Amino acid sequence: MTSTRLIFVLLILGLASVASAQQYQKVDSIDVEGIRNPEMMWIDLNADRFYDLVVYGQDSAKTGTIFKVINNGRAEFVASEQLITGLFISQLKRTDIDRNGIAELAFTGTFELTPLTSFLTVDSLLNFNISAEPILNYTVSDFFFEDLDNDTQLDLLTLKDSIVTVFSGNDSLPLFQNKKVGQLYVSDLQSDGLKDIIYTTPNADTLVHFATNLGNFEWASTLQLKTNDLKQLSGITQGKWTESPFPDLFLFGEDGDGSAWNGLVTIGDTVTTEKVLDSIFVSDALVADFNSNGSSDLWLFNGNDKGYFMDSIPTFSDVVLYDTADVVHTAFADWNLNGHLDFAQLLREDSLHFDLVFFGNDIETQNEAPGGPSNRSGVQARDNLIIAWKNGTDDLARDSTITYELIFLKAEDSTQVGNTNISAASRNLFFPTNGFQEYTRHKMFYAIEPGDYLFAVGTVDNAFNSDTGNGNYSLCTVCETKDLVVVNETLCRGSEKYFGEIGVERYWYSTTKGALGQHEMLNYVAEGNDTLYGSVIGFENCHFGQLEINIRVISGDSPNLPNELFVCSGEDLNLTVSDSFINPEWSTWDNGVISNEHSVTYLPTEEHTLFFEAETTQGCTVTSQVRVVPVMFEAGVADTLYNIQYGQTVQLEAYGGVFYEWTPAISLDDPTIATPVAQPTENTTYVVTISNRGTCSEQFSVMVEVEQVGNVANLFSPNGDGNNDNLLVFLTQKPVSFQFQIFNRSGVLVYETTNSTEAMQTGWDGTNNNQPAPNGTYYWYVKGEYPNGQSVDLNGSKKGTLSLIR
Repeated sequence: MTSTRLIFVLLILGLASVASAQQYQKVDSIDVEGIRNPEMMWIDLNADRFYDLVVYGQDSAKTGTIFKVINNGRAEFVASEQLITGLFISQLKRTDIDRNGIAELAFTGTFELTPLTSFLTVDSLLNFNISAEPILNYTVSDFFFEDLDNDTQLDLLTLKDSIVTVFSGNDSLPLFQNKKVGQLYVSDLQSDGLKDIIYTTPNADTLVHFATNLGNFEWASTLQLKTNDLKQLSGITQGKWTESPFPDLFLFGEDGDGSAWNGLVTIGDTVTTEKVLDSIFVSDALVADFNSNGSSDLWLFNGNDKGYFMDSIPTFSDVVLYDTADVVHTAFADWNLNGHLDFAQLLREDSLHFDLVFFGNDIETQNEAPGGPSNRSGVQARDNLIIAWKNGTDDLARDSTITYELIFLKAEDSTQVGNTNISAASRNLFFPTNGFQEYTRHKMFYAIEPGDYLFAVGTVDNAFNSDTGNGNYSLCTVCETKDLVVVNETLCRGSEKYFGEIGVERYWYSTTKGALGQHEMLNYVAEGNDTLYGSVIGFENCHFGQLEINIRVISGDSPNLPNELFVCSGEDLNLTVSDSFINPEWSTWDNGVISNEHSVTYLPTEEHTLFFEAETTQGCTVTSQVRVVPVMFEAGVADTLYNIQYGQTVQLEAYGGVFYEWTPAISLDDPTIATPVAQPTENTTYVVTISNRGTCSEQFSVMVEVEQVGNVANLFSPNGDGNNDNLLVFLTQKPVSFQFQIFNRSGVLVYETTNSTEAMQTGWDGTNNNQPAPNGTYYWYVKGEYPNGQSVDLNGSKKGTLSLIR
């Protein structure tokens, strides 16, 4: 049947290679009959490390819910079926509500016409049984089981009639009052070990809100996703494709015009959104590593006839488009535990008949589970317990994409404490997803009872491969309050000190450095104010004391010496520190101590390191090192004098430096380069400062003399036609002295001025004693001097002739 074939169509974007595209092959199929509107999910029901597939929905007669369990025994799929009459489920979720290491399924719906929210247990034959006691006597729109206040007890978060409520023990607390909530999601957005809430408020200015968990059921809407064009949110999936310590989100929905809206959301001090893939309507999505290359990819389903595998968020370098005609649901899991994500698809044949097809991922890349984190610590902080760890590692994925799981048990009876996705029975994930601790590297449990506890920290990569410690638990201890020892220490910055006792093993944790591992004596280097916790291992050792060491770091004045100092060859080095330093000492490797003063002066001849050491008034020893580099500096200019005519340019030239600064900058094309082009209008002296990357600099002067130019016409026609009616003089600069005279052929003076401005703007109008001068030849004479001492010439001469023609 065509409905059971996965048809790949490769779309090559740009020059992207499809060699790494996902390779999925049909492995098996099972007929699913007699179920209306089926849903499905992967979950390890019998704690055998292999994921089982649960398909469920109303039976054909609408008398109850059919559960079809496809038991995965080493990639051999065996189906069993069960009808629970009278049960109608509106939502089903995976959980371990009684925390016994065996999975249960929580649901909301009706049973025998009674609304309820309850859970289903599973027996050894993989049959489901409804709990005798419901959790709630009504149905809800959505719900989550989370330890929201980190007290090791599971809380219930519900959404009903647009109101969010949290149930903890016998108490209930409404959240986000005066807001009508449409959808609800839970994630550790701040990577601080506390679960935050994402919720939507339809028909409001801000559609998506991020509520930060402050602890003790207090929430702050510190982050908001401003998307004026996102009007309907269909879903959120999270993963990691940036280097930030917080989860990245992919949101999908529609804008106000009914067009597709998809966005990549990055969380930091602010929330940023990048709209992507605006031509694809999305009804379901998943961020994971589908082709086992270490990067986070994106799978999309449009709910109709197309699915997409998109390699490497956010570049989407390869896109694999496949036909999803008749596909109802797709669910991913590494069901054969080979390190690669496989999937199952439910394809519709008619309203009561479906074909369940299993596709195996045949990618050849070897994908091992990530390595477990190092330096795990479980330390007591007053009446709280902090479990902390360092980064896990992975051969393919970046460390920032690794998520974490935590199993936390009471040592006396192995009762599981807190919320986890690791089965204490199988030491594998209950269901394929990121680690429940997400990207944080510590977990704090509040007001925990004294006693011994066991913990193991697992790692999960972005293909949902997990390493859960191979069954090796670490022991941590919570002592009575009377066993707490609080110590205040003042340490000099950079100093070392050992804490602890020989023969007493402790876990160590620093509020600034994180988990420090297990040691009898901890070698601690003071870098800044800190609180250090050292917890004994084993309740019988509590009399040795649980340590809380409050560290105050002092350093006094800094010598404020440079790390590196360039000294011009042939010049002395001079350095000075504050007089407040006690017993200063300057030294080099070759010469030993060269000064015990607060300053040092000497002539360096080769590159070396200068050492400084002194005591502060607080009793701390401060040290500093200066790398001293003598620099050969031979700077200069190519010429110191240039001559140009007015209007001409000249290229100046300096050399030998890294930085150049010419002044005055006016009339230069770039005053910061070695060879600027100058075009002064008068004699100008330029000063260039040449320097290198250190302290060497020299100044040089360059003179540019500008020859001024003057001109006068040899013909003019003062006939009143408005053209050439006046004889004007052209001068490039105003002279300090000036005389211009015109004589007729008889030697009679007909025009004279000593005002250069008049000569240039008004000139001779061709009259003599207010009478028009006759046509003919006239003689002019000029004399004067410019500010630079140059004499005034016209047409290169001090005299000449002109013709007057009316």
